[in-house]
Amino acid sequence: MKYKILVLTILFLLGIQSVKGQNILINPSFEIWLDTLGFNLPLGWITSEITFPGTATKSTDAHTGDFALKLMGGDSIAYAATTTLVTSGNEYDFAGWCKCPSILGGSFVIAWFSLLFQSVGTPTLVPIIYSNNYREYTSSLTAPDSAVFVMVTAAALMQTTFYVDDVTLDTVQTDINEMPKTEISNNQIIIQPNPFTNATIIYVPNSLSGSSSASLNIYDLTGKLVKTFSFNNQKLISNNYLIWNGTDDNGSPLSPGIYFARLSIVGKTSTHKITLLEK
Repeated sequence: MKYKILVLTILFLLGIQSVKGQNILINPSFEIWLDTLGFNLPLGWITSEITFPGTATKSTDAHTGDFALKLMGGDSIAYAATTTLVTSGNEYDFAGWCKCPSILGGSFVIAWFSLLFQSVGTPTLVPIIYSNNYREYTSSLTAPDSAVFVMVTAAALMQTTFYVDDVTLDTVQTDINEMPKTEISNNQIIIQPNPFTNATIIYVPNSLSGSSSASLNIYDLTGKLVKTFSFNNQKLISNNYLIWNGTDDNGSPLSPGIYFARLSIVGKTSTHKITLLEK
């Protein structure tokens, strides 16, 4: 339970959004590591390295890129876990690459949690077996009712070593089908804190400040437009950020839940999830 809370805390503090494409997991190829906290930690992931040094380390034996994660179980299980937001009822494709030179292996575990981080649905177990080379492991998943978070964990059994790389969770569909699927490649927005209770700051690219062709709309899960911001009026607090306090265009407080912030410019969009918590 402790490492689950740590994962959420780190993601909250960093304010990091989904990586490019449809994958929603952070740092899926383990290319970015934090080396200044007294231990090596892949960005966006919590690992057993925190409590058992040497069990989850950076490796150059990668499937793609420069680095991979090496899990080495000793007297305890070695693990790495990350979490992100999902939409209940949506379909997701999981994929992960592993090289397991040990006879015994481990598994990927995909588990779902509610807004209060209580387990919902049944976790999916994807066994990792012996292989001299990298092997892909896949699974098609549907987020159960009440699911707000998903946690993806790679776990090595005791006395087992394997390498993990390119772990992704791709969105297959969305509940708001009317939203355009064309994405903005360079004009991404950053939202923090997220989840939030009273207010959140939405950062936008400097190039959009004051632009009459850019807009930011907030939608609920049904696709209903609940809040509109434009970049050429006084709602823009500074050159590149604005504040949303969880109200609609009439100033009425919105119900806690998942919302979508959609940045639009010249017919293209970038959509991000926002979770409004109960006060």
